[in-house]
Amino acid sequence: MRYTTAPLPFLGQKKDFAGRFAEALREFTGITTVVDLFGGSGLLAHTAKTTRPDLRVIYNDHDNFSERLAHIEDTNVLLGIVRSILKDEPKGKRVADAAKARVMAVIDRWGGYLDAITISSELFFAMNYAHTAEDLRAKTWYNNTKEKIYTSEGYLEGVETVSEDFRKLAARFRGDPAVCFLMDPPYLSTEAGHYEHFWRMADSLDTLPILDGHPYFYFTSDKSKLLELCDWMEATHGIRSPFRGARSLQRDGGIRDIRIRDIMLWKSA
Repeated sequence: MRYTTAPLPFLGQKKDFAGRFAEALREFTGITTVVDLFGGSGLLAHTAKTTRPDLRVIYNDHDNFSERLAHIEDTNVLLGIVRSILKDEPKGKRVADAAKARVMAVIDRWGGYLDAITISSELFFAMNYAHTAEDLRAKTWYNNTKEKIYTSEGYLEGVETVSEDFRKLAARFRGDPAVCFLMDPPYLSTEAGHYEHFWRMADSLDTLPILDGHPYFYFTSDKSKLLELCDWMEATHGIRSPFRGARSLQRDGGIRDIRIRDIMLWKSA
């Protein structure tokens, strides 16, 4: 089964690039392995495996998304209760304080797994998520509930899942030129999404030497200025940009008054 979007809500899952990513991956001859160093929702790892089942695909679960997938049944049960409480609340309108209090009482007593991100996706405006019960309690709610049963059947099937620092994982494969590195690191100067650890400029720079001598896919944005920095280093100091000769695709996105241009770069050899 091929998914065109992640089974659960996830900020920055690259669904707008998945089709073109699949097309480009078919052109990568001579590779045996794809290592997704910043796996996120796993959508690109899933797409890689369904597009090229001959490849070994390794998904670095940098955001503990696998735990959310493992408890998807709990999430469906809790959402069913939330929707039943809010069924008389006007759609798209602010949830009354009394109804919110009833839902929070259920959540406070909930003995199962709490996927606050998925729950909040039906209570907040688009692209806004909670990570804990306290995050849910602190914000204004809107009735964006929908009729949906979440499923992850077959998702990440055949994909190897690990969870470790991207530098250590990359080091295990640096000596094999048949490895294609897939990198979607947190963007500089933008919302870091679900990443739990503070992301620094030094971390972004640490991703660049990994590309040397390997086929790769790399995601960045116009706001990070990473490409501009690499061009400057090459022009000023003669340090060759790892993106020289790479093909690129851009997608404009964002929400409300926050606009961003996402960029996918790839090089097959």
